[in-house]
Amino acid sequence: VQYLLGLAWLAAGQCEWSQKVLSRALAMEPGDGQVMTALARTYSTCEAASDEQRKQALDAATAMYERTPDGLTAETLAMAAAANNQFEDAVDLQAQAMFEALKRGDEQEIAWLKENMSRYEAGQRAAQAWPPNAAVYRPRSLRATAPAG
Repeated sequence: VQYLLGLAWLAAGQCEWSQKVLSRALAMEPGDGQVMTALARTYSTCEAASDEQRKQALDAATAMYERTPDGLTAETLAMAAAANNQFEDAVDLQAQAMFEALKRGDEQEIAWLKENMSRYEAGQRAAQAWPPNAAVYRPRSLRATAPAG
């Protein structure tokens, strides 16, 4: 529930509240990949994040990428690298994320990744953790379905 609340605050543009709630969620579920990803992206994109929080984002994103080097973790690590002024690394990682999206044929994702690639090439960090229409902001319904029969 804390994870979903943190995402709701993030979607509403309330980064400081999102940081607090996602930090609490991670304390409740240490090592939870979804929460770690959301918190790393929040620390990497929010203006109010401290240098220490940006470093935590880089450390967490690096660990996730080393464990599972895929498009999602590459994109998260690219955000964290850019937030820590490591723009060359961000560009390389973003290229990997773009390659993964191209393999899936995900045109919407590619457009989003290109936008951030342009930011990293210009020496800027990502402006948002996810695009406003991202699936992460539309969690599945919690309603139970009636059994068949």
